[in-house]
Amino acid sequence: MTPTVNQQLASMKASLERSVIPALPAEARFAQEQAGMIAATLAWLIDVQEFELRYERQEAADYYQLLADLAEIDGVEIAGELLSTPLLSADNSLAEIRKQSRELKQAAIAAAIKLDGRADAKLLAVAQRQSEREQAWFRMTGFTSSPAPGGIADVIGARA
Repeated sequence: MTPTVNQQLASMKASLERSVIPALPAEARFAQEQAGMIAATLAWLIDVQEFELRYERQEAADYYQLLADLAEIDGVEIAGELLSTPLLSADNSLAEIRKQSRELKQAAIAAAIKLDGRADAKLLAVAQRQSEREQAWFRMTGFTSSPAPGGIADVIGARA
């Protein structure tokens, strides 16, 4: 049986915590701190890595829908070629999905600027969903002021 990415990360974290960190000299505080940061990063990766593709697909879907909603508001030319292209599936690479998401986001922002405030409510709703995802994604890093109570699986699952 081939170990999963999460199993490999967990194994690395366990080795670091059981063998490397205890072997560091007591006076090597900086090395201990850095090893602890590596262990914390591995814990974060274990928490989020299997959801990366779903995260990106959800973001692309949100911006695709936003662009479609903006296209229904009179008075603005919307990037129709993006809306005529279907959302990429899980069969596509993560890089391809990220590229599509970035293009959709840029087109939606450009359209919203042209709408001069008429799309603010739609933009706010997408921004709130994005903020929920980001807070859940980074909840274990300590870089969010109000981390999501659940993990990324909870937030993405609620949007599926």
